Amino acid sequence: MSNVMGEIGHSSQSIVINLPEKIPDGWVIMKDGERPGIDFYASEKGEWLSGPSPSQKAVFISQAKIDKSKLMSDASDKIETLKDRIEAGQDKAAELKLWKLYRIALDDVDVSAAPDIEWPVAPE
Repeated sequence: MSNVMGEIGHSSQSIVINLPEKIPDGWVIMKDGERPGIDFYASEKGEWLSGPSPSQKAVFISQAKIDKSKLMSDASDKIETLKDRIEAGQDKAAELKLWKLYRIALDDVDVSAAPDIEWPVAPE
């Protein structure tokens, strides 16, 4: 008798086994057979679920945190430079305000929504 197995919490390719082989830890017999598409992952109940797997989601969130930190740092650097220019007598107050608003918008980004994040656009 053949069964399809999926690795729990992952979107790895399903495998076909012949029972009575031992099911490896972290794997489950899938109720609905082969994975229906690339965007599905195995649940603990042996069902294919749509969307990023928990492990993929963790990677997306980790990358979003890195991206947010880099963008915040770049915005802060630009703000400090604009402050220096204002102190030196240049008229950069309007540009400084735009960059501060951008940095606030970045700070409001919820990285837990990754990969579906709408990043604010930096001022020109």
